[in-house]
Amino acid sequence: MGSWRLVDPSAAVDPEPPCHPDLVRLRRVLVVIYWTLIFEGILRKWLLPHFQQVLFFLRDPMVLYAYFLAFRAHAWSRPSGMLVLALFFGLLGALDAFALLLQGELTPVIILYGWRNYFLYIPLAFLIGRVFSAKDMDRILRWTVLLALPIAPLGVLQAISPLSSPINKGFGEGENALENGGVYGDILRATGIFYSVPGHILFIGSCIAFLLMIWTRRRAERPLAPRWLPLVGLAALFNLFVSGSRTAFWLATIVVLGTLAAEAGAGRVGKVVRIGFAVGLLGSCAGIATVAFFPEVVDAMVARWTMTSDINGEGGVLSKDRVANELFHFVSILDEVPVMGYGLGIAGNGARRLGMEVPFDAEGDWDRHIVELGSVLGLCYIVYRWILVAWLGWLCWRASLRYRSSEPMMLYVFILPTLFIGQIPGQGTVHGYCWIFVGFCLASYRCAEEKAKAGRSPFLPPHRARAPGTRPPSFPVPKWTS
Repeated sequence: MGSWRLVDPSAAVDPEPPCHPDLVRLRRVLVVIYWTLIFEGILRKWLLPHFQQVLFFLRDPMVLYAYFLAFRAHAWSRPSGMLVLALFFGLLGALDAFALLLQGELTPVIILYGWRNYFLYIPLAFLIGRVFSAKDMDRILRWTVLLALPIAPLGVLQAISPLSSPINKGFGEGENALENGGVYGDILRATGIFYSVPGHILFIGSCIAFLLMIWTRRRAERPLAPRWLPLVGLAALFNLFVSGSRTAFWLATIVVLGTLAAEAGAGRVGKVVRIGFAVGLLGSCAGIATVAFFPEVVDAMVARWTMTSDINGEGGVLSKDRVANELFHFVSILDEVPVMGYGLGIAGNGARRLGMEVPFDAEGDWDRHIVELGSVLGLCYIVYRWILVAWLGWLCWRASLRYRSSEPMMLYVFILPTLFIGQIPGQGTVHGYCWIFVGFCLASYRCAEEKAKAGRSPFLPPHRARAPGTRPPSFPVPKWTS
């Protein structure tokens, strides 16, 4: 029984220094926000389905409380320029929404809903990046990948069960019932414990990224004992193979390729070979098991990818036409949308349920920015996302080259598609995943930088070492230790 301990007894444990009480509470609240994102689907689908619309905002009071604790702990001192720019856009968005409210074109509820989707969670990313410790990240890694074990059989049951089954549609009725477009025929897309398919897709991708982060560490630094790694790896890949989603497969591919690039950038070519072999072996085992035991799921996915994509005009298996439409369609409506837009939240699901419509199709997220924020502020918000993608990528790649840490890059390549073109204001779970994992990227980068400059990394040249507790000006963190 001892061999199945979650943490290897030989693993090194770094005691954390004593911290300000507000910082301790703040870290706990941030962890609770993450786990609420993961488990809120259980509440919305099965436990409290009649309150699912209210539960959509369950994380918001926690986020506001985290901001309050951050003020008390002086965590907002010397903010990043990217955060200041986001706050400036948030102010412009509020002024734009207030002007439309005075014109009587929007209701206060829709405006607050829209502003929340665009701006409320952006500071959360920078807060996580500033206060999360390495031990906080290790706990997130360990319990997230272990969660893949019970979700794998649940995904199989969802894929082969009918739409009318409570395991798929939940216990809600009418507008509270969960909708699932399916894969092909009678096979449905798995949602796991999430309220919608995108949440399950991002969970699978995050599990693969977390597993690779654990696998690439030295044994003494792993937050999960080695015996568990093949088991949770198979569970994560099994979730992937029965998901019925092309997006999940592309996301997993991006994560693996990004990991290999990060390890190569860190100069660990031998580890690149080992990772490629391990992923190939586990992927083959999970794929063979899926084909052998659930051939109907595989047939449905093949039919979906090869036939319906052409019928729906998506441009084949790679969905080239669909991707091109999401990338470039916003340009065609720039001169047709009012300068101030139609209002924050007008293109969201909440507005549709209230019977509000806009004259443009805003399925793509960049289209949504133009429609809701207008041709000027909407374009600025799109450019901000591009700049954030480039800045965050530069930080994470720098961690690979300078600090020989590939973990920030693994997290970055996972969240990259969502941050670049994902439906951040349009889908609640995607919205939460995006900003929380941007924070994880920043926290991972900061931890790698601190570890290297405290002299605990054998890869950092001696002339670059700094005294423990000092910080360079690139990503400042206030001191809370007593």
